[in-house]
Amino acid sequence: GGTQDGKAMCFYREVGSTGLYTQFDNSDYSSNIHSTIVPLKNGEHSYSIKCNDRGGNSDTQVINFNVSIDNKEPLIARAYYEDNQLKIMTNEKAECRYFTSSTIQCNYEFEDGVSITSYDQINHLAEWNTDEDLYIKCQDVYGNQPAKPNECSIILRAQNRNNL
Repeated sequence: GGTQDGKAMCFYREVGSTGLYTQFDNSDYSSNIHSTIVPLKNGEHSYSIKCNDRGGNSDTQVINFNVSIDNKEPLIARAYYEDNQLKIMTNEKAECRYFTSSTIQCNYEFEDGVSITSYDQINHLAEWNTDEDLYIKCQDVYGNQPAKPNECSIILRAQNRNNL
């Protein structure tokens, strides 16, 4: 409905707020799609959205949504031998990388590590290598990784299968 296929100027405010509506970023009469960045905390939120078109038509709707903020690094849930490989399972979708240098250990940038193969971002497979320690860091889809640059998610060394 409305004029110009729904192109409108749109505004928002939190339900229960007595303040003025705030205009969406780049909101003008040239589009029927509007967005803006609003810093929100964890929890339930309700916002009133009001749009006006050039023909004088107006509509107001309330949207309700939940915000869940992930600021924790992925954890290694399990690490074990499987089919001649080291299998590492994370508790959430993540990318894992490693370094083998005993002088650098965990003190490397994530991007500089050797990528560990994963088929679903939960199960990660590395070579079963009994000669070197693997200094492993895992990062989730939000960029969360161990808090300090010299920390690892886990340090592992595969054992000789004959000794297990």
